[in-house]
Amino acid sequence: MTDGLVHCLQDCLNKTVEVTFKDSIDKDVCGQLIGFDGCNILLSSIKDSTHPSDPILIDLEYVCMVTVHNGDAQSYGKAFENFRLEYAKKQKRLKATEGTETT
Repeated sequence: MTDGLVHCLQDCLNKTVEVTFKDSIDKDVCGQLIGFDGCNILLSSIKDSTHPSDPILIDLEYVCMVTVHNGDAQSYGKAFENFRLEYAKKQKRLKATEGTETT
C-alpha cells in the first residue's frame, strides 16, 4: 500500500511540474518551488500508514487532485499545508481513540 501512496504522490508531482512549468524550468528548481522537501516529510510520515481504510489515502488523493487540477505551485503549497494540518488532527484523534480502546 505504501508503494501506491508513493506512486500517487510522485505522479501528482510529475503532473504538476508538467502542467505548471512545462520545459521552461529545471525540474529540480521546480521541485524546490512546489516543495519536494515537504513531500519527503509527507512520505516519511505515511510510511507506517498501510491500512487501506486509513483516511490518509483519501487526503493524499485530494492533494493530488487539487495539485493537478490547479497546476499551480501556490495551490500545491496551500493544499499540502492543509493536508499536513488535517493529517496531524487525524493522528491525534486516532491516538485518542486507541487510548480509550486499551483501557
